[in-house]
Amino acid sequence: MATRLNYNWETGFETDLLAEQTWETECFEKCWKCPESLGNGYFKRIVFRPGFEMWISECRFMRDAFFSNFYWPNSMIFGFYLCGHYQSTLGNTGKPVLFSGEQQYILYLKDALGLGEGWIKTGVPLKNISIMVNPHLLRTYFQGETKLPEFMTWIFSERSTETLLYHKNRIAPEMHTALQEILDCRLNGLARRFYLESKALELIARNLSEISDTVPRQDVPALHPLDLRQTEYARQILMDNLESPPDLRTLARSAGMSHPKLNRCFKKRYGMTVFQYLKNERLNRARILLLDRHLTVTEAALSVGYDSLSHFSMAYKKQFGVSPGQFPKSSHRKIA
Repeated sequence: MATRLNYNWETGFETDLLAEQTWETECFEKCWKCPESLGNGYFKRIVFRPGFEMWISECRFMRDAFFSNFYWPNSMIFGFYLCGHYQSTLGNTGKPVLFSGEQQYILYLKDALGLGEGWIKTGVPLKNISIMVNPHLLRTYFQGETKLPEFMTWIFSERSTETLLYHKNRIAPEMHTALQEILDCRLNGLARRFYLESKALELIARNLSEISDTVPRQDVPALHPLDLRQTEYARQILMDNLESPPDLRTLARSAGMSHPKLNRCFKKRYGMTVFQYLKNERLNRARILLLDRHLTVTEAALSVGYDSLSHFSMAYKKQFGVSPGQFPKSSHRKIA
């Protein structure tokens, strides 16, 4: 037995299962509470201004819960999953996206996407803070800037109507502090609104600072054009042979450089060693095989070159915060 909860971005949750509560002194904030028959917890929506809002979710359901969201607004979402696991399919892409505890991400949604669906497993505690900003509003914070992060330029140009999941990483300690201050806030009225908005801006700033490519790092000189071409050639060899890659010395010889130099160039270009890069790409490919192509865990592990299923499972859980076989291969299940 499972529960379906529909949310309309214009009218709110379209169900009697969640009790809506609005405080007269805080008309910018709404809260939907879970009844005991469904589980426990709440969902809060805090609107600072049109096109700029925050969602706070803390809940645990007694049975599987499916969420449907209608009429996605044109938004950038800066999300922070503090605990729990949530699988979502956005718009007409049909591609599952997995969000796990201790993970931050940036998600771009076009209003043409329409329907989004998500799934939470029975008994999994979910704690999440998401900040939604309209790209046009966010653009006003970059007035006077001549150079923008590459993905921001792409979004502001509106060249595509597709979903973009740009960045997923572990939550940094300083972000944890700001997130906990949001959860612990006991202010009321305008003081609460100003305080939470300042924390939302702080989290956006810290998130963007981690991925901004507008400021060159002084301690890492740019690669020579020849070294750059050789490094990118070596990367392509890895990507073409994930299941059976060449060893480091062979790869370096193919790229025309020594293996210590190849590692140095990889760290400058991609921020990690050749081995680390190979491991990340193998696990990313495995996740696609599991969620998109519905392979078994064993099939996915073998497809990306893992001979040991236990080693694959440990590496996968460390990378994504969830075991490779934990989620169903499709969100299309019978709803009670």
